[in-house]
Amino acid sequence: ERKIESKLVSEERTCEKVYSGHTRAVLCVALLESGSIFVSGSMDCTARIWSKTSGACLRVVVGHEAGVSTIVAIDEATFLTGSLDRSVRMWEALRGSCLRTYTGHQADVTSICIADDDRTFITGSVDQTVKLWVLTTVEDQPPLTLDHLLDTQDGCCVGYDPV
Repeated sequence: ERKIESKLVSEERTCEKVYSGHTRAVLCVALLESGSIFVSGSMDCTARIWSKTSGACLRVVVGHEAGVSTIVAIDEATFLTGSLDRSVRMWEALRGSCLRTYTGHQADVTSICIADDDRTFITGSVDQTVKLWVLTTVEDQPPLTLDHLLDTQDGCCVGYDPV
């Protein structure tokens, strides 16, 4: 009979920096590709662009009508935010300007990911749908809902290849 011993290592962890500015709960954060800048989203309906090193808030982006629930970086200067207002917005980080708004979900947008092709992104929503969008989509073009494209086996997704 072998006895496995485990040693618990207790190391005190301390917070290195606190970034303050949001007026309501912070729901999400994402690093931009450079790693020196990150974005936070809040129930105060804003996303804030921060310097990781200095702690300064560089920009406050305003446009959503409800809390910002999810953020993903597209590259070092552009990111997407999803909101409880059922929309996704594309932002340019340097100026803090909204480049495009994507609408089509019937409820809160809860998740976003950039596809491997760097031309599309996928959103999830409380409306029980997953939608595939083209980053260059004109605002009025409806997204493709993936519900009918996914193969399922015993209730689990087997796979989807957009190519």
